[in-house]
Amino acid sequence: MSNNLCTTDATGATRPATADEILDAARAILAHRVRRGAAISNPRHTRDYLRLHLASHEHEIFAILFLDNRHRVIEFVPLFRGTVDAALVKSLHGGEFIAQAQNVVFIGGTGTGTTHLATALGVQTVIHHHLRVRFYSTIEHVNLL
Repeated sequence: MSNNLCTTDATGATRPATADEILDAARAILAHRVRRGAAISNPRHTRDYLRLHLASHEHEIFAILFLDNRHRVIEFVPLFRGTVDAALVKSLHGGEFIAQAQNVVFIGGTGTGTTHLATALGVQTVIHHHLRVRFYSTIEHVNLL
């Protein structure tokens, strides 16, 4: 693979950048674009944000992305590897994120239970908090944008 990207060292000399330096620079650019408070307003922004936070993991993780009502990032919380556990369900069941006017985005691979958890959380919100809920699958969300 040819590398036409260069960097300068501490002495100011120019040299070809290593693959790790290029990846670090790309992550820094993405981090600036999708920093806390930045709006995730289209599928490309969502992809960039998730790549930044998930690409370095060699394993599947389950995470929650909290957004405000203008789709600005409040917080990205990696929870655990693998499938849903009881402690997570209980923490979401309390509905604290609702009182703080936060949206919730569940992120997880096929079979991790994200759809079931989102549906159960939506039902809980309607029944116990008397609020309206809108559930989007990833495909629906991308098609709407």
